[in-house]
Amino acid sequence: ALICGTTAWGWLQGNNGKLLSDFPFARFCDYIGVKITDNYANCPNPVEFREGLIEFKNIHHAVQELANNPYNVTGLAIVGSAIKELGDTLPGVPIETLENIVMNAGAEVIPMNQCPIKNKLNREQSAGICGIMCALPGIKAPGVRHFPGDFDRPPNILTGVRCHIQSNDSEWYCSGYYVAAGIPIQIDILEQKGAPGWSVRVGCHSDDLGRCDEYRRWPCISMRKPLANKSVNISSAFGGLLFFQSPEGGPNSITVTLHHVVLAPTYDLTEPNRAALWEYRRAKAQGLWADIAGRH
Repeated sequence: ALICGTTAWGWLQGNNGKLLSDFPFARFCDYIGVKITDNYANCPNPVEFREGLIEFKNIHHAVQELANNPYNVTGLAIVGSAIKELGDTLPGVPIETLENIVMNAGAEVIPMNQCPIKNKLNREQSAGICGIMCALPGIKAPGVRHFPGDFDRPPNILTGVRCHIQSNDSEWYCSGYYVAAGIPIQIDILEQKGAPGWSVRVGCHSDDLGRCDEYRRWPCISMRKPLANKSVNISSAFGGLLFFQSPEGGPNSITVTLHHVVLAPTYDLTEPNRAALWEYRRAKAQGLWADIAGRH
């Protein structure tokens, strides 16, 4: 038996300017299949244990095996599940290998409303591919045009957009901007007041349809990431409205600068100038989804 004891998050706190990949123990742990994160275990939603992961032991080797046999349903489902949990922190996995698995997906595993996936094995493959896409920056999901949608022409991409949000409770707040599928965005945190724990979400469809009997869309199309650093990058293969999720309690506030986003149509009943703003956004905004906010 081999026991590895590390404190990567503590090392990062004491070594300003360093990245997790600079941690001296990281390369060895990567080689033996042990994942190091910059987080600690005292959290309300820890990574769920899955017995199937024991079979593979080393996720890097599992991905390589999957590259040789992309139709291995069991391997695809488990690798996709692991990547979905770990996101873009997955170590030592060639991006090209994962991209090839996604882009070579057959029509039988690409869900559409007109042609739902009902076969169990195909659903498992589809769920695995969906999980893999969670870790791929700059890629569009196959069939994204059907749902949640894609642009007919390249949209007007905005950068350096300032956004300020105030909160008195744990809630979603629409930024007023849309993230185009396959276009990574950057969020620079300028100021936070109150409790820590803000996060960002791309896409309002946060429900996971993985247990459904048929797929009419990809089962998991909403991406969430904590705003734990001064600058955070996030990408979505599906695109969607950009939301900020506030921590419990209040008053809390956050001020950020957004890069590579698209103006979205919004209507807020609490905004005194809402009629004029709606007319402006309806004419100028290119985001594919709109956000309508009430008083409660």
